[in-house]
Amino acid sequence: MPVIVASVVAAIVALLIGAFVVRRVSISQNRIKTLREDRAVAAVLAEEAAKTDNFAELRGATSLLLTQENQRATVVIGHKSQSFGARLPPDGPKVTVKSSFDGGRVTVMSTLDSSPTLAFEFVAFGSAVLAVVLGAAVLVNVTVTRDVRRRASEAVVAADRVAAGDFTARIGEGGPQILSHFAKAFDAMASRLEQAERDQRRFLADLAHEIATPLNAVAGFAVAVMDGKIPAERARGLIASQTTRVSELLDDLTQLRSLDSSQDGELDQVDLGSLCTETVDGFGAAADMSDISLLARPKSLVATVNIKLLDTVLRNLVSNAIRYTPAGGEVEVGVRSNGSGQTVLYVRDSGIGIAPEHQARVFDRFYRVDQARDRETGGTGLGLAIAKRAAESMGGLLEVQSSPGKGSEFRLILPSVAKPT
Repeated sequence: MPVIVASVVAAIVALLIGAFVVRRVSISQNRIKTLREDRAVAAVLAEEAAKTDNFAELRGATSLLLTQENQRATVVIGHKSQSFGARLPPDGPKVTVKSSFDGGRVTVMSTLDSSPTLAFEFVAFGSAVLAVVLGAAVLVNVTVTRDVRRRASEAVVAADRVAAGDFTARIGEGGPQILSHFAKAFDAMASRLEQAERDQRRFLADLAHEIATPLNAVAGFAVAVMDGKIPAERARGLIASQTTRVSELLDDLTQLRSLDSSQDGELDQVDLGSLCTETVDGFGAAADMSDISLLARPKSLVATVNIKLLDTVLRNLVSNAIRYTPAGGEVEVGVRSNGSGQTVLYVRDSGIGIAPEHQARVFDRFYRVDQARDRETGGTGLGLAIAKRAAESMGGLLEVQSSPGKGSEFRLILPSVAKPT
């Protein structure tokens, strides 16, 4: 409505200004035309008056020349004068033309036609055009307003549903451009919230299962001991292994929670080659027990990173590689530069590999791939999730390249360029 009112006011003002301009132009044109006619009349009368001093003889000439109702001529010959033509009103705009001759002069005066005929026609035409334009504007405004109100109502309903916890609500496409952009942003947000809710539910379900499995085992062993079905000494070892599993799970959850809430820590100058060697030495015993060759391919590069986060990533990657590489296999830990000049820490194994459809989710919490991440191999199912979160906390990128039966390579792309020592 404000737009329509403003349009009407602007149109009326424009019409008034246009009418004023047209009226002034019309008056100016009438004045020029009248002056031209009066000059011609004055010149002829002056020529006739120069031939005679008898006003009666001039009357015939004036009756032929003064054909307009708004013209009046005054002829002065010597000391005598006489007027011919119509009597002019005392007020109103007039034009006066004088022409002299030997022995006298002729003055022709006419009232100026200032009738607003053209301006009125202009206003009438403009008003008709204005009515059509305003009608179309009102129709368009009503249509657009209805569409905007409908889309806005849909947005409000969708927002209320999301606020109530229904993350499946969507606004959908369509409507004015600005609302369309808003709808796309809102739907993207709702999709992320819906995915986050699914991930949270899946995480809680997986967590409950991971905790319930060893606790049920402990309870079963305890009942078996009390029933005399298994010796207490045997049950003690089984119960210890299950409680250790729960303890490891709680430790990993604590570490993951600390990473989720961590801020950027202190940065250190880290020799990446030495770190690779130290990590390989630290896992040497575990690799030997699994009959796996654990090798270091160090390259002397120094990077400014958070050493604790970097160590967390590397240890989890090496532990995961040893766990899923069969006996007789090989795990390699090294550092190199990629084609973009970035520094990459990598852990490559000759294990069973990961199918393409599972590679995008191997970093999810508790996500398990059949055979590739079976519970029988040990671990809590949080190692790669911890490694990814630690990489993100230090501004790095963790990615995987793998082929089933040919092994995997996990790569940590560091956030800054390392310098050779």
